[in-house]
Amino acid sequence: MDDGHPEITEPGRQYATSLRRLAFGQCRWVLSTPPQKTLYCGAPAKDDRWCAWHWRIVYAKPAAALRAHLSFRVGLS
Repeated sequence: MDDGHPEITEPGRQYATSLRRLAFGQCRWVLSTPPQKTLYCGAPAKDDRWCAWHWRIVYAKPAAALRAHLSFRVGLS
């Protein structure tokens, strides 16, 4: 996402966790939902709710958030 901020890499699924194991300071971004097991990002959180990657999506201007969402969905960069 080109928003004038330094490049941040998307967290890997190695942090993925269930709600039951999600702790303070872990990202709450939902990675998957039923019918699969619901998993959350779980990466270290920038503000105790979102990792740096997902924080920039949550707090992005609407057009930038849409571009980030669409690039994630179709695998574009």
